[in-house]
Amino acid sequence: MLLAWRFIFKENLFKAAKFRVMSGKSVAIALWIGLGAGLFTVAFSRLPAIATDKYQFRELFDYLNRAEWYVFLVFLILGNIYKETLFRGILMNEFRRVLPVWIAIVIQGVLYGALFFFGDIPLSLYGFLGAVIFALLYVWFKSIWAPIAAQVACQGSQYLLWHYGPETTDITMMSAWMAVAAVMIAVGIFLAVKHRSSISAPLSSEAVTPL
Repeated sequence: MLLAWRFIFKENLFKAAKFRVMSGKSVAIALWIGLGAGLFTVAFSRLPAIATDKYQFRELFDYLNRAEWYVFLVFLILGNIYKETLFRGILMNEFRRVLPVWIAIVIQGVLYGALFFFGDIPLSLYGFLGAVIFALLYVWFKSIWAPIAAQVACQGSQYLLWHYGPETTDITMMSAWMAVAAVMIAVGIFLAVKHRSSISAPLSSEAVTPL
């Protein structure tokens, strides 16, 4: 992908996708939102009504989380760098060249949900909502590392909860977890909106993270 971008567009993919250094506060907010999303997803997928064969949430997370930890770690880091670079750093940025930013966010969210979940409507909606949150972090913090950090926190927490969390499907407990997670996400988004005004210009004058 890196070589193809350089050959076709004659520019640095890292710069185009905004691999820019983030402040510690920005990283903390992105991780916080990702943790909230991970907790919400695990609790939601364990609700008795959702864990049935009618929906494929349980099957999906069983598939994603059954790998050995070292295999999952490679996927967690490299997979999310690739995925965020493609969807937020390339596709969404190209849409933003010709469309208002909110339309670009919606389009990349629809593509993300459809391509990853193959038309399964509940899973595609889940993917769409996640993609919108990650795209907002990218736009607000002006760095591809923001959605990458959120994705790593989200999927990493899912893996840990799937393997080491309590094996309960109690509706009251799952609902409480979901409520806590929703508050975490809401607080994180509030802090992100409040913090974005201090990121009006890229850090270190277009500083690009060396890879």
